[in-house]
Amino acid sequence: MYPFVEDAGAHGYYEEGGIVLRPVIEVQMLGPGLTDPSQAPRLAGIVDSGSERSLAQQWVARAIGVTPDEASEITVGIGGQNRRVRFADVALRVSPFGLDPGAVFHEWTSRIGFFVDQWQPPWSLLLGHRGFFDEFTVTVSRLAQALAIEQSAVFEGRFAAEVAEVDSRDPRLR
Repeated sequence: MYPFVEDAGAHGYYEEGGIVLRPVIEVQMLGPGLTDPSQAPRLAGIVDSGSERSLAQQWVARAIGVTPDEASEITVGIGGQNRRVRFADVALRVSPFGLDPGAVFHEWTSRIGFFVDQWQPPWSLLLGHRGFFDEFTVTVSRLAQALAIEQSAVFEGRFAAEVAEVDSRDPRLR
């Protein structure tokens, strides 16, 4: 369970001047350029159910020593413009909120898109369907102002019959 965080850079969203809250979690990203995994950068990752892919800023690729593959370049629409991204396979870690920062809740490998064009999104990492939602069961509650992340099997165990009736494309969900 992770509480929402205040988006200090979001000005003018509410007429009444209220604060803007976002579903943000801390994620570590690992790459071959890190000789000590404990030195992996701790990134603020915004959980974005509207994004098909997980994307990161350029500096992150340099910091962890990955070189995104030029042949994997695609253009994505984000931030009101088309942006070029290139992909690399990296390991990611999520730690439980409020516990020892060295504790690892889950580690997985995913294909992350790194921006080619100079663009500074407000978050270092955008966690989308590919690379995050395909790894976890994610529950977002504005009312509770919190985000719950569980192993993917939780959803499958809770809704297996309904999923099998609705979607037979992925054999994992049958």
